[in-house]
Amino acid sequence: MKTTASVLAKRDQWARDAAKAWDEYLAAPDIEAAKTARLRQERLEREQERLEREAVEKVAAEKAASERTRVLKKALMAKNSAKKGPEKAARRKSKVAAKEGT
Repeated sequence: MKTTASVLAKRDQWARDAAKAWDEYLAAPDIEAAKTARLRQERLEREQERLEREAVEKVAAEKAASERTRVLKKALMAKNSAKKGPEKAARRKSKVAAKEGT
């Protein structure tokens, strides 16, 4: 048979455990609410980072497209200029010849 002191010590331990469990039970909604708020904040931060990243990528894509358009226009102008070059030279020669002949 257990002594009175050991029984009292055991009851005291159960009372402490029960009080601790009750406090944890009462704190559970607060803990869950804090966890939910933290997860919501993390999700919002990730969403904000994604939007910022997409904006930067969009600007970079627009800049690249603009640069590509500029380069293509420049190349087209150079190509057209090269085509007109011999014609202009021939016209100049004929003008010079016409002036010399008169």
